[in-house]
Amino acid sequence: MTIPPSHRPTAIERLLAPWFLRGAFALLLFSGWQLILGRAVFQRDIIDLLAILLGCLAVAALLLDLLERFMVRDAFAALLVMGIGGLLAFTLLDMRPPEDIFLALASRGLGAYTVFALLMLSSLLWVARAGRWRLLAWVLPASIVAGLWARWMPYEAAPTSEGGLGLGVAALLWIAAAQVARQGAALPAATLRLTPPEALATLGLLIASVSGRTDARLPEPLTGAIALTLIMLCLVILWFQRKAKGDTFAGHLTRWEGVKPGISLAPPVRVVGWISVVALGAALGWLMPRGAGSGDPVAIVGTFFTAFGLVWLPTVALVYGWRALRRDVRALRL
Repeated sequence: MTIPPSHRPTAIERLLAPWFLRGAFALLLFSGWQLILGRAVFQRDIIDLLAILLGCLAVAALLLDLLERFMVRDAFAALLVMGIGGLLAFTLLDMRPPEDIFLALASRGLGAYTVFALLMLSSLLWVARAGRWRLLAWVLPASIVAGLWARWMPYEAAPTSEGGLGLGVAALLWIAAAQVARQGAALPAATLRLTPPEALATLGLLIASVSGRTDARLPEPLTGAIALTLIMLCLVILWFQRKAKGDTFAGHLTRWEGVKPGISLAPPVRVVGWISVVALGAALGWLMPRGAGSGDPVAIVGTFFTAFGLVWLPTVALVYGWRALRRDVRALRL
C-alpha cells in the first residue's frame, strides 16, 4: 500500500483501521462457525445471534493480534493460531453440552472449528495477496466439506433448507468481509496488535458474548482446563518459532497488493474468482448423496474432523522440533 507523503493519519483513522480488519475476519468466522457448522442458528433469538457475533469479533481480534505478535509467516504457525481460535469457539461460543468431552474436543474444537478458521483466514488472504492461486488449494476442498456439512450436518435437527440458506448468507458475508477488510487496509497506520485499551475492550466483548445469551453457561471445569492447557502449549510453540525476517500474514492483511488509500471496491476479478471457487466447492459438497456405513460422506467428514483434531498439534510440534534439531546440527558442523 502506498501512502502519499503529505498524508498524515488522523486519530480516527488510526482507531478504525484495525477494527475494519477485525470486523471482516469476525464476519468470516461467524459464517463458518455458525451458519455452516451450526445450521440451527436460524432458530436462535436475534439477541443470541448478536451476542455470538460479538464473541466472534473478540476471537477475531485476538487471533489477528497473535498473527502479528508472533510474526506468523507459514502454514504451521497459522494452524497453531487458528487452533487457539477453535478451542476458544468450542469453550466459549459453542453452547452444546458435549456427551464425550475428549471426542467433542477433538472433532469440534481442534477439528471442525479449526478447519473452518483456516478456511476463513485463507479466504481473506486470497483477496489480500492479489489472488495467489496456491491459497485456493486449501479453499476448494474445505468448501466441498462446507457444502456437504450444510446439507447433512448431523449435530442439530433443522430443516435441510436452512443449510442452503446458511450457505447463501455466508456468501453474502464473505463478499461484505472482503469490502470491509479493504477499507481497513486502505487506511494508514493499520496494525493488528491489540493496545491495552483494545485488549480490555476485547475482553469486555467476550464477557458480553458469554453472558448475554439465553443459553449462557460457564464451560465445564474439565473442558476449560484442557482447553487452557492446549492454548498455552500453542502459545509456547509460537513463542519459540517466531522470526524477525520475511513477510508475515499480518503484513499482507494490512498492506494489500494494489490497494490505494481511500474507500474503493476490491478488484472484481479477485472477488469473483474467490467466490466462484467457494461456490463450486459448496455445490459439489451439497450434491453428494448420503451413503451407508463407512461410505457415508457425513461419516467420512466427521472422521476427518476427528482425525485432524487428534494429529495436527503433535504434527506441528514434531515439525518445529525437527527444524530446531536441523539448525543445531548445522551449527555444530560450522
